[in-house]
Amino acid sequence: MRVLITIINPKEKVRRQLIKEKEARRNEDGLTKRQQQKQDRLKEILALKEQGLKQIDIAKKIGISRQAVSKLLKSN
Repeated sequence: MRVLITIINPKEKVRRQLIKEKEARRNEDGLTKRQQQKQDRLKEILALKEQGLKQIDIAKKIGISRQAVSKLLKSN
């Protein structure tokens, strides 16, 4: 029985492995963990904003700075 030798060089093999690992880090929506956390936090902030809370109150409730709340609301 003959053993087949792959034609792929080591650089290409590493490149393909990195692509697989990168794809594995994303969820079903194509977001990384950090992007998903940001999206979840933004949804939470918007829900509190709809309840009529001010930015400072939202910040205290979530445990982040008022500037962070402001920045997230502007990015929306």
